[in-house]
This record gives sequence, structure tokens and C-alpha cells, in this order.
Amino acid sequence: MFDFGINGYQPQWHHSLAQVAVTHGTRLAHLAGRTLTHTWLVWDNDADRWFPDGPVLLDFDGEQLEINHQRLDAVSVTWNTINTATPVRWPGTDLNLRWHDGLQAGLHGQRLDTVELLEWTSADLARGTVALTFTLAAQQLTIYNALDENGLSYTPPDPRYRRLRLYTTSSPAHNAVELEDLPLLRDLLDAGADVEDDDGTGWTLLHHALDAEHDGHVQTGKPLHADTTALLLARGADPLRARNGVTALAEAQRCGHWLAAEIMQAWIERHQTA
Repeated sequence: MFDFGINGYQPQWHHSLAQVAVTHGTRLAHLAGRTLTHTWLVWDNDADRWFPDGPVLLDFDGEQLEINHQRLDAVSVTWNTINTATPVRWPGTDLNLRWHDGLQAGLHGQRLDTVELLEWTSADLARGTVALTFTLAAQQLTIYNALDENGLSYTPPDPRYRRLRLYTTSSPAHNAVELEDLPLLRDLLDAGADVEDDDGTGWTLLHHALDAEHDGHVQTGKPLHADTTALLLARGADPLRARNGVTALAEAQRCGHWLAAEIMQAWIERHQTA
């Protein structure tokens, strides 16, 4: 594995927003509330400028986040693996590189409010590339794929990005259910999200879907739908799994989500006779 001239560095490559969310979403979300205490870039001493092929390091109160982009589809996220006291020696070159605090002045000492994952949606070469954006107390910082290298931005993200805000109180999959974002939920499940993911109280994705679908119907007056429920059942969610003694099926019947109840009842009957 290419180590970018950094002894001991082993980048972990991901190729979609969903992969990053499933693997690192919870840990990224828990950075919120910490202070950005230090930042590091790889610097080209001879050219006196940032060398964007090397990883970008953000230290939040001792939790060092290491971000790197490569090719048109790869982003690496690692934690606490790089020692900036170690020299950077790019293999096969005579580049004169070092670690340097080169981010925009004033970032240090700011409290982190939120972390979001971004996916570029415009129909161009960058389509599908993943970025991470950090909303600090008085500044925005986005680290994005600048077509086979890292890019930095200090302004709000372009509206053509698909955005997933990360929360400490819910997983990315629960967030997708709440937003009723079926493509995102599909991608997260494809990337390894647990279809029986619960919030620690037994509130599974399926229970959440029933609540979101029924509440949306009641609050907006729009027709009742059960597409999130159907997707979760198709992926193996158990309608007989109980929360506080109440199954998802019983909950749908109780709250009046008759469409989901019909679908789940048919699912149960089919699986009992299979």
C-alpha cells in the first residue's frame, strides 16, 4: 500500500458517501463540541506552497482526523495514525516536503458545531466524489476531491452537493429514514448499515419508518405511503421484532398506518409458509 511518503500511514479508501457514513459516521459526529486545536498540511518547501497530494490533518482536542483524496472516486479517513514529527519523503522524487500549519488563519481555537458528508451530484468528472465539511463557530471548512488531490474551501458548500449531516443521537441510517431519503437509505444498507439498527432503546429502522411515514401523512395531509417500510422489509427487517413489548406490526396497527400493516402482514404470512 502506498504510504504517501509518511512512515506508518495506511490510508483506508472509501468510494461513496454511504461507505464513509457507515464506517466513520458515529465517530465523526462525536467530534461536535470539540475545539479545533491544530491543523497540518504537507508543504513543498522549494515551491513554498501546499502539496495537495498529501493528507490533511485536523486535531480536535487530541483526536486527530486524517483525510485524503485520490483519483476521482476515493477518499481515505483515518484516525490518530500519523506522527507529524516524522519527515515526509515522497517515494521516487527529490521533493523537499514537511508538515506545515497552512490552513486559513483564525481556524484554531474554534469550536466545531457540525460535521456533514457531501457527495457531488453534477453531471461532470467530479460526480460522486465525497467531501467532508466542518461548521466551526465562525468558519466553514470543506475538504473535497479536487480531481485526484485534496482541495480546501472556506465558504459554504456548493448547492450541487448532496448532504448528510451526522448526529450523535442517531445513526446515518436513522437520519435517512427520518428524511425519507430512499436512495440514501439504500446506499447505506448496501454499504453495510444494519437493517435492524436501533437507537439503544429498541427503536429500529422499521419502527422509525412507520413513525415517519404516518406522521408525514398526518402533518401534511398527503396520501399515506409505505415505501421506506417496503424497502426495509425487502432488506430483511423483522416486523415481529418488539420494542417495549410492541412489534412493528402491532405499532402500525395501533397508530393507523394500515398500509404498512397490510404489507407486513403479507410479508409474515409469506415467510411463515416458505
